[in-house]
Amino acid sequence: MDAVRPTSPRRVKVYTLEDDKWVDRGTGYCSGMLEGGPHFLVRNENDTSQTLLKATIEGSTQYQRQQDTLIVWTDSQGNDYALSFQEPDGCLSLCEFLINIQHTIEPNISLVAVVSNGQDGEVTEVIAGPVPEPCFPTDTNLAELLELLNQGAKSNKFKETLLDFIKNDGFLTKLIETFHRNEQNKNLINLYYLCDIVKTLVFYGESAIMETFVDDDAIDGIVGILEYDSEFPNYKTNNRQYLAEKTSFKEVIPIQSDEIKDLVKRTFRLYFLKDVVLARLLDDASFNCISTMIHLNEDQILKFIRSDPEFLPALFKLYDDTNDLSVSKARDGIKLIHQFTLIAKKFQPVPQSEFYKALIDQGLVRLIQFAFKDSATESRILATELIVTIIEHDVLLFNKNETEIDTTLISILIEVLLQDPNVGLKTQAFEAIKVLLDPANIAQSTLPFNSTLGNADGNIDTSLVESGYLQSFYKGAAEKLFSPLEKRISSPSSKSTTITYSNLCELLNFVAREHDRALSKTFILEHNLLRGIGNLHRKCYSLQLRLSALRCIKSIIMLDDEDYVRYLIENDVLHEFMSMLRETARQNNLVNSACLSVLHLVLQNKALMNFKALRNYLVAKYSDTLSLDPIGLELIASGEDAREQSLQAEATEVSPTSPDIPDDVEQENSPLTSKNARRIEDDLATPEKKKKLNNIILKAGKTFRINNYTEEEEASET
Repeated sequence: MDAVRPTSPRRVKVYTLEDDKWVDRGTGYCSGMLEGGPHFLVRNENDTSQTLLKATIEGSTQYQRQQDTLIVWTDSQGNDYALSFQEPDGCLSLCEFLINIQHTIEPNISLVAVVSNGQDGEVTEVIAGPVPEPCFPTDTNLAELLELLNQGAKSNKFKETLLDFIKNDGFLTKLIETFHRNEQNKNLINLYYLCDIVKTLVFYGESAIMETFVDDDAIDGIVGILEYDSEFPNYKTNNRQYLAEKTSFKEVIPIQSDEIKDLVKRTFRLYFLKDVVLARLLDDASFNCISTMIHLNEDQILKFIRSDPEFLPALFKLYDDTNDLSVSKARDGIKLIHQFTLIAKKFQPVPQSEFYKALIDQGLVRLIQFAFKDSATESRILATELIVTIIEHDVLLFNKNETEIDTTLISILIEVLLQDPNVGLKTQAFEAIKVLLDPANIAQSTLPFNSTLGNADGNIDTSLVESGYLQSFYKGAAEKLFSPLEKRISSPSSKSTTITYSNLCELLNFVAREHDRALSKTFILEHNLLRGIGNLHRKCYSLQLRLSALRCIKSIIMLDDEDYVRYLIENDVLHEFMSMLRETARQNNLVNSACLSVLHLVLQNKALMNFKALRNYLVAKYSDTLSLDPIGLELIASGEDAREQSLQAEATEVSPTSPDIPDDVEQENSPLTSKNARRIEDDLATPEKKKKLNNIILKAGKTFRINNYTEEEEASET
């Protein structure tokens, strides 16, 4: 503590108590002085040579702070004084002076605050006072000890004395002995006092005290004391029984460091106190105290795991193919690594990356491969959670090269998504794959400092990383991932199959929207994935799967991409969708609403070229189905309006000397030029014209394109 200094003068009125009345002795300036011993000195404001009050600070005088501007006390001769300060800051300054005097020169004086407590009148709170000496607990002094601990809670000096008393003088040992004696004698009153004493010590929020609670020779007694809570006299927990029967220190790989072993035990006990024994009692200060202790312990444990040259290599050696491993021990290793990753998740990004990278470098992939071959579902679940935790932090950590996706990891996840019968695991694998393929996650990943993917300024070019990363995905894993969409589903009624294909629909939707368009579109069209999505609309499949496919198709349409739209039209991908629309026509349900939303999307964007092409295709081929719903009728009407506008536009362009337009027979035998295509497109709304159009397409030997032909296409077809 800093040396005590005199205070600056503060304007004040001096009062003395005479015949039960406070008498004003004048106004002056009060200072806290040290010369000749600590004292208050008040000089007259009109005549500084006149002293209104000189009051020595000594003995066991108790000073009271009332409201914000009064200090009242009775001196050793029984005289009552009061100082009424003009400003609260003046009162606060003199109170701080008194506190410093109590801590350094006169330890027996005290300062209390008199606080109004509503209907309960006034109560006093000790600000500074004599530090009482702690005493050992006995069967007869527990009430006094509890009162002493409550009084000393606000005194740092008392806490220091008590801590020394606990650590060096055997205070906890005596407390636990008293507990066992009173428990044996069934003295509930004393047991309740003991519980309140331990709770009071917890509320001190001192890490040094909590450290003594989790010692080997103290934890059982402390937990036992806390079983007897006066607030719940009719209930008693069995925390000691749980500690004795349910907990054991199990080593998958022997830890050579006794310090780390002890740290693991102490950390578990702190968790047990925080989350079980004291869960409903902890205030913010004590909760933060225990949480900080746990965090520091876990930091040391993770540093040991990462840096110890023997632990991780020995652990991952369990998963070598050549090793005659114990399956039970290998499963315990999965649980252990899973716990470590969850602990590391609470730390800052850099130590997280360092720990995860150490696991991967030492052979984490071997553990994951074993887990997904293991028949125990728990192993696969823990391994999937482990993967998700790491890749959510940084998707590139599993990659040996920052520009290539790790095919081993994603192959494992794809295998789980496509083959594992557990629906929960499929969903986890889907989420993990989605995280791995998210360009935003790739851009935010922590790249090696020696990366060669830099720009002119030496900074990492994330676009190069993203491009190389995704290219490696489409060259390797993408074909395996989406291969089921190129095949017919074997058992459409299976829940597992439904989940698999629904996830594939979402992943296809995701890569089409988020990935570089050139990469994703080329892959999707070359592998006919949209045709596979279209087939999922069939009536024999589950409603959930049909809706998933519909969402995917709608998302593809919303991209407003000419190549996608051309593929949809040329391959009649929307055929099954229109069948579903016919099934649910004029039904007030979710399926019909989802179908109509696609038509509404086309109608809303009818001015755009690609949506116009879709509209004309739907009107030409499915006008009978469209006519079953109001939105479909509106779509047909918009096509009629467009046809009339087109005819009017062409009429204005034709010169008076232009030859007559060929009749229908001549048109059927003429080349499919762009002009003819536009004329045919205008006539699609009538059934007889559609029939003739089919004949023309059949003779042309190719699928009709709604899109306007280029001059080169026109020349080649001619």
